[in-house]
Amino acid sequence: GTASAAGTSSSSGSGGVAPVPSVIAGGTTADQLAPVRARWVAPASVRVGETITVQLLASSELPVTALPAVMAVDPRVWTVMAVTEGSFLRQGGGTTSFSSQVDTAGQVVVNASRSGAGGAMAEQVLLTLSLKLQSRPADGQAQVRLLSLAPLGLQGAALSAVPTQPLLLPVTP
Repeated sequence: GTASAAGTSSSSGSGGVAPVPSVIAGGTTADQLAPVRARWVAPASVRVGETITVQLLASSELPVTALPAVMAVDPRVWTVMAVTEGSFLRQGGGTTSFSSQVDTAGQVVVNASRSGAGGAMAEQVLLTLSLKLQSRPADGQAQVRLLSLAPLGLQGAALSAVPTQPLLLPVTP
C-alpha cells in the first residue's frame, strides 16, 4: 500500500495509557502536568533613573480562560509606573477583564480573565510592566519575580504553570 510508517509508533500493548513516571524532573510529561508557560521579555540592561518596559509572555498547550498572576519587585529598587493588559487572553475575539494592584511592598497582583468561546493558547503578551529603576542593588542585578501564576482552563478547570525564572537585569552605570 501507500501508507507510510514514518512518524508512527506502536505502544506495544499498553492500551495507550502510559504509566506515570516516578521522576517528573526530566520534563517528559510537562505538557500534561503544566501546560502553561510564561517568560520575560526585557531590555538587556537598565540604568538608574531609566523607565523600562518588561513584558510577560504566556502560552499554553490547553485553552486558558483566566490567568491571575502575582509578581514582586523590590520597592527600594523599582517603582511600578504602570501595569497594562496584553493580547494573550483576547485571542479569538475573547472579551477580557483586567485589573492590577501594586502594594507598597512591591507586590503586583493581576487578575486577568476572558469570556466567550474557547481559550487562549498561542504565545502572546499577557501583561506589560512599566518600571522605573530607583537605585542600584548591591549585587548589580535588578530583579523582577513571578511569584505565582494560577491559570484556569475551560469550565474553570485549574491548570498548572511551569515555574518562571526571575528576570535579572544588569544595572549599568
